[in-house]
Amino acid sequence: MMLKTLGKRFAAVAMAVSMAMGGFAAYAPAATVEAANDQNTLTQPTIQENNVVVGEDGKVYVRFKWSLINEADKYECQICYDYSKKNDVTQFNPLKMTEDLFVLVEVPETYNNIALRVAARNGSKTSGFTEPKVIAKNKVTPYVTAQKNFLEAQDGKTSVLVDKAKALAKKDKKKGAKCYYGLLDINGDGTDELLYVNKKGGNTVSVYSISGKNVKLAKTFKKVSAVYTKGKTVSFVTNKGISTCKLSKKGKLTVTASYSKSAKTYKKNLKKIKKQVKVLYDYTKL
Repeated sequence: MMLKTLGKRFAAVAMAVSMAMGGFAAYAPAATVEAANDQNTLTQPTIQENNVVVGEDGKVYVRFKWSLINEADKYECQICYDYSKKNDVTQFNPLKMTEDLFVLVEVPETYNNIALRVAARNGSKTSGFTEPKVIAKNKVTPYVTAQKNFLEAQDGKTSVLVDKAKALAKKDKKKGAKCYYGLLDINGDGTDELLYVNKKGGNTVSVYSISGKNVKLAKTFKKVSAVYTKGKTVSFVTNKGISTCKLSKKGKLTVTASYSKSAKTYKKNLKKIKKQVKVLYDYTKL
């Protein structure tokens, strides 16, 4: 009888030590971890947010945030950088144990769909892991590409565009505007153009190109809700409709096709454009 009691105590202590050291082993199969959920003792948290952010260090992160569990004193996070819902043996890697209600996950050089799951912890008590919260690769990549272009531009040929954006923002911010900018090679000539965004009264997007050693205003669009690209064309979706443009070698942005919101073909063309690459032009705040 004494041996059985000691055995139970030893097992409880071993379990607590295992939890404190980071929980399950690296690359534990999803099925293995979820099987433990039948013995939950804590309320399971809910992952409420997954957003892409650029840190002060210039690196791109995915920020996951979850709900507070009053009984929990920490949360265990597991990560997968190549998540597939169809794959029954998706592998999750222990990320960290934290007392916070969020975690920043740095985007690695190689990734696919990024997924996180969280479990509440308090000593040997656990809630089991949440269902994975996934952010798709095509949502992350534009931020990664944009930030890479931005960092290269600061010391490269397009540094004049960065300077232009900062100069514009200095004036606009005095008027109470929130300002952003992005860099995009619209015509595929190897040199980026500047998409400067003034958010006061709706997104006003001004496109600037490099002409010789100078920066030239190519075109401005007001009340822009989205920007899409395909090949050497860029489309601006505004409150009035869609304007698809091409940038000439001289830096002039010409509208090649337009679709008014009142036109019968508007919805059909908008559906086509939404299949293109969406430009997240507000990745850098000024």
